[in-house]
Amino acid sequence: MPRILDSSQLIRPGHAHGGNRVDHPGTYRFEAHSHRDFCEWTLLLRGELRQRINGVMRSFAVGDLVFIREGDVHELVGQSADFINLTVAPKVLVAVASECEASAWLAQAMRLPQAPSFRLSPARREHLAFVFERALARRSRRSATVLALASCFDLAIERDGVEALPAWLQQGLAAIDDALEDGITVADLPAICGRDAAHIARSFRRYLDCTPSTWLNRCRARRAADLLVTTERSLTDIAYALGFSSQSYFTRCFTGEHAIAPRRYRELNRNASV
Repeated sequence: MPRILDSSQLIRPGHAHGGNRVDHPGTYRFEAHSHRDFCEWTLLLRGELRQRINGVMRSFAVGDLVFIREGDVHELVGQSADFINLTVAPKVLVAVASECEASAWLAQAMRLPQAPSFRLSPARREHLAFVFERALARRSRRSATVLALASCFDLAIERDGVEALPAWLQQGLAAIDDALEDGITVADLPAICGRDAAHIARSFRRYLDCTPSTWLNRCRARRAADLLVTTERSLTDIAYALGFSSQSYFTRCFTGEHAIAPRRYRELNRNASV
């Protein structure tokens, strides 16, 4: 069962960001866990690093930059690995993305089924390592956070070549998010987005790398996680309010997204917040 790390464990009061450098000569392991109220950028400088992210085992090489989002479940196994982590709260990430004109990229990256990753050239790797190290030495300075995140955004956009979401899709996604607790289903998307079902399906695959159903279930599961911790509503009530056809289907989708059953998720997060 994955451990849940809270931002308060990694970003100290008064600091704009957190992070650390791990330089381990042998085998390095970190148990399966997810993030609450923070995201993480990881840059591999030496060795090998394997991560099981949202149930998929992925291998990373020197120069790989990985963006682990809030809610992603991952575990790490490194061999003679040297890497730097930079942790930042989602609200800071969103604010800096807006300042850097990277909001469209971030919106897409947050909705992908898998954590985005990019392979950097040696020169870019060394530059970003310098920026990360400088940021770790200046954790209380927002300017260091902005520089580090701006560098990540620039590299991600250049390497990823992500197209900006069309205006109708951006508006549709916002409307869908607002309607999650009204029991929205895939059948409602044409009316919400103003496009036919086939066009919507093609656009989701093109811009979000998933089907409308997969994306909607991911959004439902994330909203359910918030409701489980912040309300006293029953699992059945939450399941039907979010449009799941049954509590068993809700449990299956939630567990697939968070790698933990909803009842256990509520217990762990409430204990963590006490």
